[in-house]
Amino acid sequence: MLRLLLYVKRHLKYAVIIPLIMVPLLFALCIPVYSMADRAMRVLELKVSFSQETKPKLYNEIVYREVKDTSNTVLNYERIEYNGISFKSPFISLKGATHNAGFDYYQFSDNAYIVVMEKQGASLIRALFDQFIPGYKFKVIEILGQETVNSDFKLTKSVIGSSPAELSFFAGQEELEYKRGMIMLADYYLPNEANDAIYEFQLGEVSGIQYGNPGNSKNSRVILEIFKNERHRYTIMMYDETLSQDEIDFLLNSLVFK
Repeated sequence: MLRLLLYVKRHLKYAVIIPLIMVPLLFALCIPVYSMADRAMRVLELKVSFSQETKPKLYNEIVYREVKDTSNTVLNYERIEYNGISFKSPFISLKGATHNAGFDYYQFSDNAYIVVMEKQGASLIRALFDQFIPGYKFKVIEILGQETVNSDFKLTKSVIGSSPAELSFFAGQEELEYKRGMIMLADYYLPNEANDAIYEFQLGEVSGIQYGNPGNSKNSRVILEIFKNERHRYTIMMYDETLSQDEIDFLLNSLVFK
């Protein structure tokens, strides 16, 4: 009888202690599970909202492209000058030029045109960080690094290179918020021409980004972002029904900064 009483007493003690330990432990384990499920749902929503079918520009990788030397392919060229920059137009027969606040428009024969503007795209990106990424000043510098944040070219590449394909169902809360903001910013910033292709190029001190592939573009329009010493300087838009990459390279080879 004594042994029986001791056995019951000992196991009753564990019966009281175990629930005291297990209940808080199980409760603590449930919180991350629910939190992870919530994050997974948010990732799924982002992948659906920014799908490859509806937003192909967010899935196009930035491809490096060598600029061909096509400087002697156009003889009767027009030289365009605009606010500290000049370049040769591959389009001939200039029909007229319109000088507006913030940009110049040049019309050529066969409905071809060139638009040039002094656009501070990287400044726009920095201004929008606060809207798309809460606490961006610390997160962006910590993740991208001070060198990238200080460079217009590298910062622009980091933003437009953000893709829903990078989203992970196992991402932490801060990582998810950061990537969500970067994807939304990329979607806002990237032009429709980026749906065809995104290229980067380098010509000495001049680096740049090309949105659009003249061979695939539905509207035969290409946008060039021009940087010098990694600072964003100009944006050039080119359109022609028969626009070719050689014509784009002709313009790039002729860039002169004053």
